[in-house]
Amino acid sequence: MWPSEKRTRDTAAVLKLDAETICPICLERYPVGTIVKDYPYCPDCSSEGMDFDVETFSSYMARNTEADFDALLKHWDQAEGFRPEYKAAKRQRIVDLQALKAASL
Repeated sequence: MWPSEKRTRDTAAVLKLDAETICPICLERYPVGTIVKDYPYCPDCSSEGMDFDVETFSSYMARNTEADFDALLKHWDQAEGFRPEYKAAKRQRIVDLQALKAASL
């Protein structure tokens, strides 16, 4: 006979970050508790299985300067081989981060 109660996965072992995070690949921001610490995965750029460190949004913004965002934007504008939609979305994210950094100074 089948068990009468549905079994559920133990979620206590899953450590979710308690701060807003940012994907270092596509620069998408995620709210608190969205990204799992031990197995980072970005649903926006499908970065599952890639080896990258999850970084909190505040530390990412503190680490980068306006000049860093300018250089990133120049580099991204020259990048080739990406779908136009993805390229435009990431470019807009860089511009938004650049404006946010300028406003915080």
